[in-house]
Amino acid sequence: RANLMSTLDLSEVQSQAILDMQLRRLAALERERLEKEHEDLVAKITELEALLASPELVMAEIKQETQALKKSFNNPRRTVIHDAELADQTDESFIPHEDAIITLSQKGYVKRVPSDTFRTQHRGGKGVLGMRTREDDAVMDLVVVDTHDTLFFFTNRGRVYPLKAYQIHGDSTRTSRGVLLANLLPLDRGEAIQAMLIIDNPRDEYPLLLATKKGEIKSLKTGELTRIRPSGLIVFDLEQGDELVSVAQVGEAKDVIMVSEQGQAIKFPITGLTPRSRTAGGVRGIRLLNKDQVVAMSTVTPNSHLLIVSVHGYGKSTPLASYPRHARGGQGVRTFRTSDKAGKVAAARVVQEGPGQLILIISAKAQVVRITLEDVRVTGRNTQGVIVWRDREPDDFVASIACFQESDTQSNGDEASNGNGRTNGKNGASATKDDDAEPNETSAK
Repeated sequence: RANLMSTLDLSEVQSQAILDMQLRRLAALERERLEKEHEDLVAKITELEALLASPELVMAEIKQETQALKKSFNNPRRTVIHDAELADQTDESFIPHEDAIITLSQKGYVKRVPSDTFRTQHRGGKGVLGMRTREDDAVMDLVVVDTHDTLFFFTNRGRVYPLKAYQIHGDSTRTSRGVLLANLLPLDRGEAIQAMLIIDNPRDEYPLLLATKKGEIKSLKTGELTRIRPSGLIVFDLEQGDELVSVAQVGEAKDVIMVSEQGQAIKFPITGLTPRSRTAGGVRGIRLLNKDQVVAMSTVTPNSHLLIVSVHGYGKSTPLASYPRHARGGQGVRTFRTSDKAGKVAAARVVQEGPGQLILIISAKAQVVRITLEDVRVTGRNTQGVIVWRDREPDDFVASIACFQESDTQSNGDEASNGNGRTNGKNGASATKDDDAEPNETSAK
């Protein structure tokens, strides 16, 4: 009885009634079930044989079943049927066009996040800062793209590598580190990314400027970049011991400026640079003395300043309108007064006047100081500025700087990242009239 109750989910009364039945009565019940099943099968066979023997009945059955299907699936068709031949389809054809932001970190990590992670930017813009990285890393560059855009990565070896934006693994958050770019591009040992650019319609022959640390500069038409192998392409024939340091799109700019490690700068017209072939070397942009080398090159835009930060953390901003035009190949003018205290020039960037310009100062040991452009004193050319970064370890020094537009989201309670995985609600550093003024630092250890 217990087995019947548990197996067939019967009550105690039902189970007892079954057990009280005689065996012949149970056999009779099973016989009745089998006879009923036999009668149903015979009737079904008779019906189907009659159906197959009559074309009229077959058509009537088809009509009935078709009407039933029509009633069940009465929603509008979602696809369009046409007679045109389909072109050859590639995997890229099935990837949707979406706006995204590509970020590149100091240690070579790259990632793609949805554009709504940040405030709205135009495609190809430099974006805003509002992401976090690991403690030992910092965001160096970011750009707004379409997933079908091609990114061009220029390296210190004078090579360029293409990479579709959708080939970079997408991430829904700003807090992940991303993927090491060396896992996506066949970079050689010691090869480092110097620039990440989007070039709309390279076949339109837009000019690019490329500069090396030995003072050479070259104008290259983007048409040279239309057929790049995944293994990369040489875009600058470098001399022995030379390296590519900067790449810039010309756009509407009329002048270009080059800055050296010893504090020299030269501004000259871009029209003096004749476009050269991809395999050619450059021409002399600035004459370097005493083992000097170029640290930066950029095009000059209206109402822009030249931001300079030295190895020991001295920084200043100088209006580019105060720099005279020279002929290409000269020594230029003094733009930073180097000294044992200030050190050599570590980095220089052309920045736009106006609020919200965020500057990240990154040291060799990944200490990061976040300041705004307003915090940097505007001075003349031959000065050394004020302290904007103070080393906390004797052997640490400024390695690079990065410039961004500060995110609107930071004013809504989302504190700005200082680029090292931590947040900072202060300005990070403030310059004063004292040349030795110490900033409020935000640094990673």
